[in-house]
Amino acid sequence: MRELFEQEPPPPPRKTRAELMKDIDADYYGYRDDDDGILTPLEQNEERIGDNAVHSYSQALPNCCSSYILEGPALVEFCTALN
Repeated sequence: MRELFEQEPPPPPRKTRAELMKDIDADYYGYRDDDDGILTPLEQNEERIGDNAVHSYSQALPNCCSSYILEGPALVEFCTALN
């Protein structure tokens, strides 16, 4: 008879979306990652690599296209049409 009156305690209530989002701040999204001094040198290295790639790409184009902004395959088609 005792077992009929004893109940398991109810499960703890689930957190709502607002309660979950309450503790999320800018660090969660990585907004201040550049403050630690690690990200800046990595970005500078990648920018250097990108600049070298653009320079080598522009050197491979014909002279007619040297003054245009590089736009990938569309520019190559444009330069091919001029020659």
